[in-house]
Amino acid sequence: MSEGPVFFSNALEPALAAESAGQAIKAQGDCGNGDSRAEVKMTAQVRPPGKVDGHRHPVSGRSLAFLAAKDALALLGLWAIYTLVRNLSGNDLTAAIAHSNGILQLQNALGMPSEAVLQTGLLGHPQVVRAANIYYMVAHFPVTLMFLVWVWLRHRAHFPIVRNTLILVTATGLALHLVFPLAPPRMLPGFVDTGVVFGQSPYFSEGIARTANQLAAMPSLHVAWALLVALSVVAVAKHPARHLAFIHPAITTFVVVLTANHYWTDVIVAVVLVLLAWVVLWRREQELVARAIAKERRLSAPRLFVPLDYSQNRNHQLVDASGRPRP
Repeated sequence: MSEGPVFFSNALEPALAAESAGQAIKAQGDCGNGDSRAEVKMTAQVRPPGKVDGHRHPVSGRSLAFLAAKDALALLGLWAIYTLVRNLSGNDLTAAIAHSNGILQLQNALGMPSEAVLQTGLLGHPQVVRAANIYYMVAHFPVTLMFLVWVWLRHRAHFPIVRNTLILVTATGLALHLVFPLAPPRMLPGFVDTGVVFGQSPYFSEGIARTANQLAAMPSLHVAWALLVALSVVAVAKHPARHLAFIHPAITTFVVVLTANHYWTDVIVAVVLVLLAWVVLWRREQELVARAIAKERRLSAPRLFVPLDYSQNRNHQLVDASGRPRP
């Protein structure tokens, strides 16, 4: 059973383990005058590799604190950029509504399913709608944050690629929010704002209302983050049930459409962004792993030991038993 995907550093661990099993090689060589030969032992000098998984690296407390501070600052910087983009693009309601009407027309022309039909069919099941509202609120930031903490604590060597993929996807999404403000379906006629009607609306909280950009439906960062979490769990974890992580983006997709927070197009764009970022960054990770394996092999190359038949004179020259310098 595969322990990780082709784009991840798990491939490094078995390769380094194989390299660490050095063998003693015996060779016969000329050592001195005439045809006298001495047995020369060559032993592979292998630098024992450390565990690839981050939580097994011997890291000092000071280094650990530095790594934690660096990663936290990177994520805080992402949040600051998000807040800035919200202030720049969250007020053009006229353009956002116009874009929303254009998205609906495009989806109708392509024969895509109607978000309104899905929502109308489930409004008669208030328990389902309330559960969707709660999931929309609690499964975005909290689940993503818990996932990042888990990767940092248990698989720290993989955290940089996970963090960078998250930053790239989010930054690209924020750029789209800036150039293409889009009102969610709940702001249009024919849709129901389930958060208002059934409760559990995140946009009536004072803190969230100030930072959330409600005109940022394209792409759905809820779906993008959920898919990234699932892909990363499958990549990092070794449990046979790790593929169940894809339930999270599947439920998230259903929830964002049912609650009228996103269109199907928002979901499709989010999936495309994540897959592109995954291929670009994780393929680069694969190249870095290959270089690391090659470097480990070079460091593990066999080295010739000095035969025991020789000693050193005052000038630190190798000499044979008769005192003659070794040729």
